[in-house]
Amino acid sequence: MSHRSAVGVFLFLFLAANPAWAWNHTGHMAVAKLAYRHLTRKARADAQALLQAHPHYQRYLAADRPAEIPEQEWVFLRAATWPDWVRGSRQHHDHDLHPYHHATWHYINKPYVQSGEAGQFNRASLEPKAPNAVTVLTESTQIVAGRGDAQQRAIRLCWIIHLVGDLHQPLHCATFITQRYPPPHGDDGGNRLAIRPHKHPERLHTYWDRLLGTSTHAKALDRLVERIEVSAARDAELVEQMRTHTTFESWADEGLQAAVEHAYLNGRLPLVDYQQVEHGAIAASEVPVLPAGYAADARAFARRQAALAGQRLAALLGEVLR
Repeated sequence: MSHRSAVGVFLFLFLAANPAWAWNHTGHMAVAKLAYRHLTRKARADAQALLQAHPHYQRYLAADRPAEIPEQEWVFLRAATWPDWVRGSRQHHDHDLHPYHHATWHYINKPYVQSGEAGQFNRASLEPKAPNAVTVLTESTQIVAGRGDAQQRAIRLCWIIHLVGDLHQPLHCATFITQRYPPPHGDDGGNRLAIRPHKHPERLHTYWDRLLGTSTHAKALDRLVERIEVSAARDAELVEQMRTHTTFESWADEGLQAAVEHAYLNGRLPLVDYQQVEHGAIAASEVPVLPAGYAADARAFARRQAALAGQRLAALLGEVLR
């Protein structure tokens, strides 16, 4: 096996072991914890009462609870990660979970097309396909606010908590459309692009998923949430965004704009095809290192997005759980 082929095999194992889902568990739990802090006592109790009807309450939502976190709060935090838990059921061969997994619900492919290529694609081919994060979030709020089957309402409550987080991870709202990556999938929200933040290359999407950290220990989550809230308290623009952008579609439009500006650097981010790295056609050392300042800007922006998502989620649940 050649050196380049060996590198390709290593990268395949490294990258395949780290699937890109959305914010990782840390990110989703941080958003949920931020929202939980802003919920009224009644809203917390209503969420808990509803989640007790969930088919996986004991198996997942209430499982593995740290002693220092009350069950009501822990269940709420785990609800944020449940859609990714069932998403991983195919890897773990939990066939009874497969019906709960819906791959296209986690994102919306709003197109990012650079001006030089804008006229090369049929407009209809660029329209995001349904179901997607916006359509499902809309549907889920209606189901939870209704008085239908409690189990279905509990499942959809998990999706609400999860999808509000997803819509604030910019690469869940955008897909880069080029001749190489044509519609409708484009670059799959950065999943088809390789970047090198440190020594090893990874997907652009995966890099953004991890920006809020990787620890879900209670103390680590508390520290993360505290840092996010301190920064948010100094950000006057957050209040204006809360006031002016009040629809799920507008949140997705924000995400598209953020992806273009912060993730793709308005087209200036050096990019390499992920499959070429995966298969060893491009060596790890040939993958461009992230530009100076990219990591610091991305981390700061991710924390800002988490603060915004937490506030919006709390406000939304205050409405649907009444």
